[in-house]
Amino acid sequence: MVRSLALWSVASAILIVIVNGRSATAAEPSTVLAGKGLQRAGSVFSLKSEDDVFKAVAAVEAKLKDYRSEKNASRTEAEKKALAAELTVQRDALRQQMNQAVPQIRAQIQALTMQQAALNQQQASGGRLGNNVRGSFPLSNAQTAYQMNALAQQIAQLQMQGEQITAGFNELNNQINELTPKKKADKAKAKAGEKPSASPVDDKPSASTVEEKLKALQDSIAEARKVVEATQKEYATLAADSQVTSALEALNRTVSLKQTLGPSRKMLEAIKALDRAEAYAANGDDRSGSTKSTASHKRKSRSAKKK
Repeated sequence: MVRSLALWSVASAILIVIVNGRSATAAEPSTVLAGKGLQRAGSVFSLKSEDDVFKAVAAVEAKLKDYRSEKNASRTEAEKKALAAELTVQRDALRQQMNQAVPQIRAQIQALTMQQAALNQQQASGGRLGNNVRGSFPLSNAQTAYQMNALAQQIAQLQMQGEQITAGFNELNNQINELTPKKKADKAKAKAGEKPSASPVDDKPSASTVEEKLKALQDSIAEARKVVEATQKEYATLAADSQVTSALEALNRTVSLKQTLGPSRKMLEAIKALDRAEAYAANGDDRSGSTKSTASHKRKSRSAKKK
């Protein structure tokens, strides 16, 4: 009798541990991921430290604006006019590309979004394709989740393509505006009885000032690179962490849209902005279109030397 009671007590204890374990496991994925410094945004779990990347890149963009302003101010009117003309040709070509590509991208996104809505409707109606009419067939949760994830990835890629084209166009526009004389502003000042802006010769910055601005930009880029690389290293570590992968797998068994580990799209966009700044700092006067590859080559060369 005593032995039976003892066995019953042990069995009850084991049952309690199992039940509690299951309860803990059900709440564990989000807790585990939060404990790793990850936060959820849509279907992506990204590091809170991405905020450091955004701040670092914002600082770079501010330094880039300062340097470009000083650099343009140091040019002669003929140089400004020639550079503005070349950039205008590039901008017009990109505008033509935008007029063709962006509507196509939007149409593709709309079509993919409609497919997502159809899948959601199928899932709500019991997972049957065809609304349970003759010839319909059931879709498993796994199939639905796979298709939803594939659609979401395609939409994200298309959105990034559109954003990259727009960012490039806006960048060219900004450079052209900085090189174009502000005649309207001077006319307005003249009407108001104010003194027009100083002539380019009188207001021309010294070469040392331009070099100082470039040095400040390069230093800011170097610091931002450190932050980006540290964050990318964190993601690589998390991707190899069995607790993180297990937590994501557990979540994906309960949702239709696959949950993934970052980086977020916003961070990828910030890195591209950093690439553009680095390209300009590497050779802002090279209008051959090779500045991006030059900056990338220099980064690779530095990495190779470190190895």
